[in-house]
Amino acid sequence: MNQEEIVEVLQEKFSIVNSNNRIGLNGEWGIGKSFAWELFKKRLKNKEESSNELKVIYCSLFGIENINTLKRELKRKKLEQDERYGKVAASGKYPAIKMLGDVLSTKFLGSTIDLLEMVSLEFGSDYLICFDDLERTSDSIQISDVMGVIEQVAQSAKVLVIYNDQEMRKKTEDFQRQKEKILDFEYTLDSLSEQVIEQIIINQKIVLADEKETLTKFFLEHGKNNLRTLKKLTSYVQELKGKVPLNRELINLCAAVFLEEMLNRSEEKELTDEEKSKAELNPLLEYQKYKINYRAFSLLDHIKNYLVTNKIDPTLFDSFVNPAEKSKIVLLMDQFYEGILSSKYVIEETISESIQLLKTGSANELSEDYIILLVADMKNFNNLFNLKLVPANIDDVALERIKELLEKNVLHKEMLSGRFNSTFRKLSISNKKFPLVQNLLSQSKQYEEQLIKQLYSKEFKKRFEEENYDECEIILNKNVNLIADHLYIFDNLAQPCSSDYFNFIRNLLENTTIDSIVKKQIRQALFGLKRKQKDIVIVYRISLVLKEFLNGAYGKAKKN
Repeated sequence: MNQEEIVEVLQEKFSIVNSNNRIGLNGEWGIGKSFAWELFKKRLKNKEESSNELKVIYCSLFGIENINTLKRELKRKKLEQDERYGKVAASGKYPAIKMLGDVLSTKFLGSTIDLLEMVSLEFGSDYLICFDDLERTSDSIQISDVMGVIEQVAQSAKVLVIYNDQEMRKKTEDFQRQKEKILDFEYTLDSLSEQVIEQIIINQKIVLADEKETLTKFFLEHGKNNLRTLKKLTSYVQELKGKVPLNRELINLCAAVFLEEMLNRSEEKELTDEEKSKAELNPLLEYQKYKINYRAFSLLDHIKNYLVTNKIDPTLFDSFVNPAEKSKIVLLMDQFYEGILSSKYVIEETISESIQLLKTGSANELSEDYIILLVADMKNFNNLFNLKLVPANIDDVALERIKELLEKNVLHKEMLSGRFNSTFRKLSISNKKFPLVQNLLSQSKQYEEQLIKQLYSKEFKKRFEEENYDECEIILNKNVNLIADHLYIFDNLAQPCSSDYFNFIRNLLENTTIDSIVKKQIRQALFGLKRKQKDIVIVYRISLVLKEFLNGAYGKAKKN
């Protein structure tokens, strides 16, 4: 039964006047038993007021340590439902009763009276008492004692007991006999209704009709009949939506990755050698049951990697969602995954086309990060199917093209005072493919760093000649060891100089990240400059800087 069916049954059973129906609601953790109860209460509240209106009391047994605590909680809630108590407490005429919820006792003729002891556990057929979380009762209390209280309450009121039968049997072997003695009916919640799934998805802020329909359909077909799973899944998709564009195909892929990587892994059985071999040969095998469009599989590794690194490249998803904007290199990457679902011939042709693109493709067809991703795919599929089509020098070919693109893009890119983001900063490569391009990526980053250093150096020299020392400091904060190429800046200490320049030099020498070799070069430059001076003021100025630098243990801040 699902939530809607359960609610209909509860409405029917508990609507019978002068009847004390005792109902048990069983279900696994996370299936939505408490959600069904809340839905039932909401339906009760929406009904027209009538003389037969139920007075509802909810009591969670989670953490209840002893029977006395349970009884007092029931009595307290009974009083809260009593209109007479509400009127008396509101009048203020009887402070002891008004403070009952806080004090629970008062002094009368010199003796202390526990007011709650005077309250009966008899309710009436117009009361519905819900006992939730039966299996979460503290180990310090006997289940038979709890069931005894429930039976006592059920003598005069309608009762709903919510529990996980499987967990209850672990707590007590006698549970079956106990519930048969007390309960009139037992129903099992074992599925989620479509209405409930839609409501949960809407509550998670996914309100677009297409997205709601996609997630609802996916969960009904592949879900675990678990509200917690649904909430986590929906939250995960919503999180990704805030970072990358998603269409119907990608929502399905994201949901499949979540179920496989975040949930199924914890439940996965030990694979046989044959199953492991098949999984290694075809990494998409485990996802075939989700019927994902092959085009979406090109982003599978990037979504998996996001679960581990929290990093993802939105441009890849832009290209997928807007196919018209796809470059030749992205289309080839898609084609690899088409090959897995079609034939070996498609993969062979795709590798050949990829090699040709790297060798002769125009700059408009290539990008630095996509070249690395393409090489990773080429090597991966070449190894998987033992094709021997990828030449041994493919990294060299790829690196030359990457260098061409970096020279074009980095050196001609406008940069404000050293603020520059690496081309490879958002590159996302799966752990499986990373070793295949680790060397290529490392060499590409090194070359980019060389180009950026040249750009920084040029910009620093320009700002220094303009006496814009604030901008100089910003650039050096990006790469303080750049100073090794600009030791001439200390020459101004031998000339009349501004306070801005002098403070810039002192702040620079206080930087704790200066490399030891660079520190040695700075020290030699300052000593050499000092030896050449005859003016006592200039000698003092240079000596002051040297003293701060040396006393600061080569860069530890030590201001006057």
